[in-house]
Amino acid sequence: MQFNCPGEHMKQVEVESSVAKENAYTQARRHERVPVNFAVSLRWPCLRLADRARDLSECGLGLETDDPLEPMTLLSMRLELPYSTPLDFLGRVMWSRRDSMGIRFESSDPRLFDSLNRLRTDFDRI
Repeated sequence: MQFNCPGEHMKQVEVESSVAKENAYTQARRHERVPVNFAVSLRWPCLRLADRARDLSECGLGLETDDPLEPMTLLSMRLELPYSTPLDFLGRVMWSRRDSMGIRFESSDPRLFDSLNRLRTDFDRI
C-alpha cells in the first residue's frame, strides 16, 4: 500500500487509537464489585420487597428482580446489609434486562464503606 500523505495517515491512526481507549475506559468499572445476596427494598412508585442484591460497590449495585425498571428511573431504596443497620439511598437505574438491573447510588453513607470492607475481607477468606 502506498500513502501520499503519511502525516495524515498517522493522525487518523492516533484518532482511532484514542477512540478505542476512550471506549475501553467507559466500559470499565471504577470500583470493584463484591458478590452479595441480601434484600433490597425499592420505593417506586410504591414499596417493592422482592428484589435481591447480587453485587455491590461504593457507587452502586446489581439487582436480581422480576420487574426491572426503565433506565434513568430515580428511586429510593433500603439496603439490608450485613454488618450494618439498614441504609437508605437514592439511586438511579443505569441499565435493565429481563431479570436484573444496575443502580447507581445518587447519595452516599459512610456506613456503606465499612460494610463493604467487611464483605471484601470475608470474600477474600473464601
